[in-house]
Amino acid sequence: MSRLVLALSLCFTACTTNNPPPLPVVRVEVWHDTVCPWCRIGLHNLEVAATQVTNAKVEIVHHAFLLEPNAPAEGEDLRGRLAGRVGSRPCSRA
Repeated sequence: MSRLVLALSLCFTACTTNNPPPLPVVRVEVWHDTVCPWCRIGLHNLEVAATQVTNAKVEIVHHAFLLEPNAPAEGEDLRGRLAGRVGSRPCSRA
């Protein structure tokens, strides 16, 4: 009788401790400008999409990339900068 109980116990333990196979890992490497608002929007959308993946584990690796490496550290006037890049005058305010 004790052998039967032991056999059932071992079978129950073996059947209930089977772990599902690990999910594959999808590694996404992203290079982005840390101050660019469009990059931030894209990162947010990527993070939302990664949470919706159910058949894999998504690993996001961030890398910094400066879109304007020569920009002054103290910043500059946005309207003037855009006017210089686009080649038009800044809009006048009434």
